[in-house]
Amino acid sequence: MGLGLRLCAALLLLLPSVAGAHVVMSRGSLRQYLQHSALALRVEFLSGPEIWQAPGGADRQEHFRVRILERLAGDGPERGELEFFPHAEGFPGFAAGDRALLFLERTADQPEFAGHATRFPWFSVQGAGEEWRIAGPGDPTPSLARAWLVWLDDGGRDADGLAELLARGLGSPAEALQRDAFLELVRARERAGLLDRPAAVARFAAFVDDPRLPLGRRAALIQILAGRPGFDADAAFARVAAAAQDPREREILVRQLAGSSLAPVGAWLAQQAASAEAPLRRAAVAAQGRRGAGADLALLARALDDPDAGVARAAVRALGALDSEPARHLLAGVAAGADPVRARWAAAELRRAGSGS
Repeated sequence: MGLGLRLCAALLLLLPSVAGAHVVMSRGSLRQYLQHSALALRVEFLSGPEIWQAPGGADRQEHFRVRILERLAGDGPERGELEFFPHAEGFPGFAAGDRALLFLERTADQPEFAGHATRFPWFSVQGAGEEWRIAGPGDPTPSLARAWLVWLDDGGRDADGLAELLARGLGSPAEALQRDAFLELVRARERAGLLDRPAAVARFAAFVDDPRLPLGRRAALIQILAGRPGFDADAAFARVAAAAQDPREREILVRQLAGSSLAPVGAWLAQQAASAEAPLRRAAVAAQGRRGAGADLALLARALDDPDAGVARAAVRALGALDSEPARHLLAGVAAGADPVRARWAAAELRRAGSGS
């Protein structure tokens, strides 16, 4: 698996799911909502979910009522009250009194909703985890949304402007904006002008040591910046690893950096595999299955005899994932061993490897 695919897979742990069954459009970022929605509003919710029922009970629909505080973009009402129904994977958790950014589509534009168009002219594909709530007067979400709209209205081509928007998101105290900035940075990381000059890289490198960002996100940022002009990824990793004092923090780093090709990561993973904490050992051993040619077979061989069955099983699975001749040789030894449970695990991995050949 290449760096780009490994990175995207790892970062999925940090970002919200945007896929959904039977949704009109899957979107994940604030920019995409602003860019593609028919109407973008800042609103106050007047109700939680309510139920509308057609005369005779032939149809019913959950919906929300809001008061419009500001129209941000699109062609639609600027003030007053509005009703809309949600149509997304995962029901949004809006409640009366919430203030939020609301992104709407025209019901009449969707043939499947033709019967609702008169009663509910608008619907939203925002689902659970995409509510874009506004915490209070100092919440930076509305101002960042307006800044995105200025950038988009200008053509969305200015790399320095994009970098500024992403840096604002990363430095925000709002978790949703941090997460959103990472999503956009992963998508745009190869864009000309964004990360190909030392000064541009330095803007994002500062966040590697920023305690406002969760440790896993800082580790992901190291992987994004690795190999970029002026960035010392090995030194940055050493600082982040040293900051991970708690076993749970180290476990997060293990999972985030399992597939990393950074030079010091392999030795650091070996240290975690020798931890007194069984969950950390399990994570470090499992990580070897994602390291390909960089996997530590001697570490996995030792882990096969770990007193914790979970660690041993992680080693068996890692060897199965590697699917190399040395890995199969180690599995064959376990399959022929005296421990019937571990032998069964190893035999299953050997059968799986054989079925794929």
